Amino acid sequence: MRSQQQHRSAVKVAVARMRQLARAHGVGSVALAPMGSRGIRLVLVAADGAFGDVIVSSPAAADEACATAEWPISGWDTSTVGRLAPSPADRRRMAGTGR
Repeated sequence: MRSQQQHRSAVKVAVARMRQLARAHGVGSVALAPMGSRGIRLVLVAADGAFGDVIVSSPAAADEACATAEWPISGWDTSTVGRLAPSPADRRRMAGTGR
């Protein structure tokens, strides 16, 4: 019972985040990044290149969230990678400088 509640909760949070990003930046696509026993990271790349992520508990939750929010799962294809538009702050953070 608890795992079903966790599944529903994770899907609800993911769908809300995906819809929020779509309202602000347009629907894009999703790349899935498995995180072992911790779940699946959904990397959301919006139509204008803005990006974000959300973590769900299982591949089934990832599929359900993407279907409900109407975001296609594309993986790291050329189109998805080409749309990414990290800001200077994102670049500094990703470089591991911590500044």
